[in-house]
Amino acid sequence: MSTEVQQQPQASNLITTTTIPREGCMSGQEQQPQQGAIDNTDGSNKAEKRAQREAAKVEREAAKVEREARKANRKAHREQRCAQREARKVQRAQGDRTKKEHKDNPACTSGDSSDDNVQDTTTTSSSSSGEETVAAGTSTDQDRKVAREARKAQRDAKCEDRLARKAELTNMRASQLESIPADITAFYIDGNNISGGGPHRMRRDVLLELVETFIGRQQRGVDSAAILQTIAVTLLFDHHHSPMQSKLANLVVQFSGDTIADDVIVAQLAAAKQAAAEDETQTQTQKPKPKTMVITSDRELSCRILREDGCIMRSGHFARLLDPQGLHARGREGGRRHH
Repeated sequence: MSTEVQQQPQASNLITTTTIPREGCMSGQEQQPQQGAIDNTDGSNKAEKRAQREAAKVEREAAKVEREARKANRKAHREQRCAQREARKVQRAQGDRTKKEHKDNPACTSGDSSDDNVQDTTTTSSSSSGEETVAAGTSTDQDRKVAREARKAQRDAKCEDRLARKAELTNMRASQLESIPADITAFYIDGNNISGGGPHRMRRDVLLELVETFIGRQQRGVDSAAILQTIAVTLLFDHHHSPMQSKLANLVVQFSGDTIADDVIVAQLAAAKQAAAEDETQTQTQKPKPKTMVITSDRELSCRILREDGCIMRSGHFARLLDPQGLHARGREGGRRHH
């Protein structure tokens, strides 16, 4: 019995020490302040949004008022201009009527009394001022009309130039030949154009060697090589002379010097054409006109050659005739590089 009585207090002590309060557990009185803080935050956010909406609405109203003011100003300006035009019309009509009255009755300008003189003077001065105003308005309108007509003429001229240029380029592309005609009398090669550009452009000595090989090639029948053996062939380069000489008698290497090679070619074509016309006039006999062929891919030069009744061939096509296997480079237009 004594042992049981001593163990009961120990069990009761264990029970009291194991009761631990839960963390985070709050009563209703402690949660109320936090709920009130959340409500205050939501209310402030709503107030800010409402203020922003009101400010945006005020800005839209101000912009609308500004647009209406600009619209009213434009309308007032138009009405003012219309009123000025009507006033000029009235003044013009009054001036015409006054001139007609003076023409019909010349004696009305000279009266017997001073009042009549004063009235006539006032009428004359007002009519003269009206005529000056009408004349100024008429001259301004005429100047504007002339300026509009000039601008329209310039636009029409530019449009016609573009159409003419487009038609000329179309005709140039259609006139490019792929073979050398048998009736040509002169043959020009634009050396800089056929050599290409860039670091891999064809060297001048290589181009000269290829042209010499092409001309001296013996083939059966009348072909390109046989045609070029009987006429003068000119290989023309830009800039000044460098020591280059052809092995063939009918092949001449020429340099344009300070003049552009295009101008040299066109000038020689024009000179040959004029000489043929003068010879035909002197002899009174009709002879076949000289026909010159130029190897170039320059569009402007091609159009100028066609105006002088010449014929053209693209540089790329002629280069393939010179170098069918593509062993020599031709600048940006390619060809296989020679190793």
